[in-house]
Amino acid sequence: MDKRQRQFDKAVEEWKRRVAEQQSETERWQKECRNQAAESYKLKAQLDEAQQAVETIRKDNKNLNGSRTFCHKFIIPSTLSHDISLVAISIDHKLMNVRCLL
Repeated sequence: MDKRQRQFDKAVEEWKRRVAEQQSETERWQKECRNQAAESYKLKAQLDEAQQAVETIRKDNKNLNGSRTFCHKFIIPSTLSHDISLVAISIDHKLMNVRCLL
């Protein structure tokens, strides 16, 4: 009877050891899973932020393209714009000459 009790105790101890190992491994994997989930949420937040930035840039670009087209069509034709630039350069040169004389 004493031998059976020792064998039974030995089997119980073996199963307790196995259970403890499994609990330890389960806790380790749960911790790893939580870490991966946290990283996933961070990356998703960064992705959402980047997508919003891209959308904002696209809207701004579209608005700028629209205003540029409006300016070219209705306000300043390209040849007039070039003439204005030449006049501005000429005025700048004249101002520099006047300053040099003073």
